[in-house]
Amino acid sequence: LKQRATSSYFHIARKHLDGSMMDDGGGPRKRPASAVSADCSVAEVSRTRALASELIVTSELPAVLASAPANRILHLKGFGAGKLVSAEHDDAILADLCGRLGEGSVVVWDGDEFHPQSFTRLLDRLLQSICLPAVAFYFRSAHDDFVASWQERVRTYPASVHLVLLEDPPWLQSRGGVGCDDGWLWLGREALRRTGARRVVALGGGGTAAEEAKAAVTAGEEARWTIYKLPRMTSSDDFGALYSKAREEGWANVTLLAPDDRGTFREEPAS
Repeated sequence: LKQRATSSYFHIARKHLDGSMMDDGGGPRKRPASAVSADCSVAEVSRTRALASELIVTSELPAVLASAPANRILHLKGFGAGKLVSAEHDDAILADLCGRLGEGSVVVWDGDEFHPQSFTRLLDRLLQSICLPAVAFYFRSAHDDFVASWQERVRTYPASVHLVLLEDPPWLQSRGGVGCDDGWLWLGREALRRTGARRVVALGGGGTAAEEAKAAVTAGEEARWTIYKLPRMTSSDDFGALYSKAREEGWANVTLLAPDDRGTFREEPAS
């Protein structure tokens, strides 16, 4: 059982790389118990049945995250709603992400609500494909919006999702409320501070993500950023402010990945 538990997330990843857990209308499809049983060990099946239908809301750092080594935490970011239009590279990216995860890993994101044209499209497929926990950080005032966006999808996942609610900063409403650039910057920085993650993976990213990466570099933080070169919206030459700024500045803690002619992402040489 221990040997199967170690590799079961790879079995599930291979099975669902085609996004087969989505219904014809793009919504979440309920995962039959037999599909889970075929891929997970007995111990994981028991855990899955207990937790997969739950979105666990808390104000504290979940034990799965508090006990995880910093180098096993993967913080996922990327283009927001309406900005990641093309799905051309989705399968290659998903396979790459699965390869970055292993036993004891935890996936973290900044609480972005699901949108079919944002990085959360790939986050959703990833969480369908692995037997690993995930943690989202979000504003307490936006709790209901997060639950409405993710709860039904969580029920299709083979592992738990924890929502950590952070108290809204006192200046949030005066600067535009939830969704303003300053709010997202604060949330991203605060989540990374609390997790201590050493790995940040960005599937594209705009100006706020660029400011966050710059702040991390300026502060001398240890987190290493991996940025995928992806087109913003339908542009053929705009890859987002995060990619452009990282390439321009040549930050030492950043790796840029670009697709080759076969669609395989490889490290982009320095300019």
